[in-house]
Amino acid sequence: MKTLDQLKTKLLKNPQTRAEYDALAGEFEAARELMAAFVERQSSPKHADGAALRQGRGRAGCGAD
Repeated sequence: MKTLDQLKTKLLKNPQTRAEYDALAGEFEAARELMAAFVERQSSPKHADGAALRQGRGRAGCGAD
């Protein structure tokens, strides 16, 4: 079985695949930035209650239980 890096290297040898991959680089960077911001926000102490609510551990009396 190939590793992801081996598969990526093989696929990107194809000029058409490389062109499409390069064309999407900006979109992938934007997605990485959004995910990093989300993770950073979720790990912030002031958002701990919000993270607990989204995971189904809401506080009593707030209607999220």
